Amino acid sequence: MRVVEQTDDVVMITDPAGIIEYVNAAFERETGYRRAEVIGQSSRILHSGVQDAGFYKKMWDTISSGHSFRALMVNRRKNGELFYEEKTITPLRDSNNVITHYLSTSKDVTERRRLDEQMQQSEKLASIGQLAAGVAHEINNPVGYISSNIATLTRYLDGIFRLLNAYEEAENAIGDSALRERLHALKQEVDLAFLRDDIRALIDESSEGVARVKKIVQDLKDFSRQEEAEWQMADVHKGLESTLNIVHNELKYKAEVVREYADLPLVECIPSQLNQVFLNLLVNAAQAIDHHGVIHVRSGMDGAWCWVEVEDNGKGIPPEHINRLFEPFFTTKPVGKGTGLGLSISYGIVQKHGGRIEVDSEVGRGSRFRVWLPLRQPGSATAEAGEGQ
Repeated sequence: MRVVEQTDDVVMITDPAGIIEYVNAAFERETGYRRAEVIGQSSRILHSGVQDAGFYKKMWDTISSGHSFRALMVNRRKNGELFYEEKTITPLRDSNNVITHYLSTSKDVTERRRLDEQMQQSEKLASIGQLAAGVAHEINNPVGYISSNIATLTRYLDGIFRLLNAYEEAENAIGDSALRERLHALKQEVDLAFLRDDIRALIDESSEGVARVKKIVQDLKDFSRQEEAEWQMADVHKGLESTLNIVHNELKYKAEVVREYADLPLVECIPSQLNQVFLNLLVNAAQAIDHHGVIHVRSGMDGAWCWVEVEDNGKGIPPEHINRLFEPFFTTKPVGKGTGLGLSISYGIVQKHGGRIEVDSEVGRGSRFRVWLPLRQPGSATAEAGEGQ
């Protein structure tokens, strides 16, 4: 038993009905419960609600039939925090081969899961970057010659319209009245005045479309530019605009986006990581709005700090959830609808930048997330240069 008390693995023993009879010291450290609080309690005291009834039915069917059960589970600590653990439950038998107890051993893998999720996010962004580079390579040539052809077509049409204007000026000089009437009737039939205006409008729209394609590709590259995943001086507003374009389809049916930008200097940061923060905040804001609403995106400065905030007029966050928003795996969404990692990862990114995130929310009125960032990173070359001036 001394070995069990000294191991870092969580050990719990229950009777066949799941009533706790023993826990080791690691259980107390991991869950926050004292032994006296859980002995005699059902093991359900740790349930998080993430696993559904079907999961537990499978678990009980397995162990009650005499087989070990292994699974990755999300459980809840005494303070309400969720944590991941790799758990094994083994039936214990007496000399008559009757199950008398269940031995549960587990390891906390929350941090490992968080790092895995961050790695997956990085790999996902890297994949998007590779895709964007490939798309850009493939479409740059056709977009280039379409753009060039539109410009050439515009020059040709300008010449044709000048020629038509000259013909119209010479029309009255035609002595044959029957010919003049036919020309006049033909102009009415083809509606020449309308064609002049509409052709120019079609060309302008085509030019705008080509420019939009170029911008979308560039925004994808700016958003996920992993080859520049290092500290650099960057325009935060450019990152915001790239991210807003990426999530345009997510936002356009849910909210009007109102920009209120201040005049910000370049900020020392890792742009692709900050874009991930902006992405999470914008998507969360859209998902908080049940019908069509408004999302305000603002920026400002205070001394050596700048801030960016995203405010929505959605359903808001209950007060009891505010302090748990940045916990790994915490989510107010239905099971299967959210991982609870978006804000946790965002919090880690902002901390890495030496910043902080402030939250202000009221149920029924909406939420505001403000990201504070230092303009320069402490100890960096740019910060030291600034101090020397």
